[in-house]
Amino acid sequence: MCSVRYKKCCVCHSNIQYFERSRQNLPTLPIPSPPAERFPLRELLISLIGDTIEVFTPFGILVGTLEAVQEDYIILVDETNSQNLVRLAKIESVLI
Repeated sequence: MCSVRYKKCCVCHSNIQYFERSRQNLPTLPIPSPPAERFPLRELLISLIGDTIEVFTPFGILVGTLEAVQEDYIILVDETNSQNLVRLAKIESVLI
């Protein structure tokens, strides 16, 4: 880097100064939730709450009772009464 601090001497300094100035004026935006149409599986899973299902993920197969369907994950309780949280985006298929 060059030794000039607050003068525009090259592209990198102008970008850094612009970022520092613009960062202070940015409003805080809420993180949007995933749209419902992105997870059509969610609608099906809501109708299966209370049923025993098998969930296939890249990490393995989980079997248990579907306790709840949240915005982007499900809660599956297995035979040892352990709660398993599974992200909807990681579900490959469901066996009813």
